[in-house]
Amino acid sequence: DVFGAITLYTQQPIRVGDFCRFGDQAGIVEEIGLRATRVRTLDKTLITIPNAKLAGEYIDNFSMRDRFRYKPTLRLRHDSTPDQIRNVLEGIRRLIDSHPKTIKKDARVRFVEIGPHSFDIKPNVYLETTGYAEFLEITEDLNLKIMDIVAESGTSFAFPLAEAFPIAGGRSSN
Repeated sequence: DVFGAITLYTQQPIRVGDFCRFGDQAGIVEEIGLRATRVRTLDKTLITIPNAKLAGEYIDNFSMRDRFRYKPTLRLRHDSTPDQIRNVLEGIRRLIDSHPKTIKKDARVRFVEIGPHSFDIKPNVYLETTGYAEFLEITEDLNLKIMDIVAESGTSFAFPLAEAFPIAGGRSSN
């Protein structure tokens, strides 16, 4: 455990206050001691991980990220025309190019799949933020603007009825 603590102190893969995932647990590091590290989970429980085990674990440190990735799957209705899809693609590309919090380099918006219930479009862009709350604000803004773009193009999002009302089970009467 002491060697684990030395590794944690010298390499600093985590620091007090970092939000991390360790194996199947995630939480905020509260204390790094000589024998163990304490982590406050999202359920607000406190777990103690021996440093020897932690030093050998895969640690995903979200606090050290330099940006967030925005990558939704947009599912358009099958009755969308090619021109409507082109308009949606172009509108989203303009949105990404004009948004102050998107990183334009390597940003992509592509029509990626003709699925069983939808035509799928995937924007893939990084956002200039390291804070989760700001990421959610930017995501909300982009999502609402994309909804406007889809509506203005004359199409709408798909609703997979087969998943909502499975044929074998019939419609629910609840």
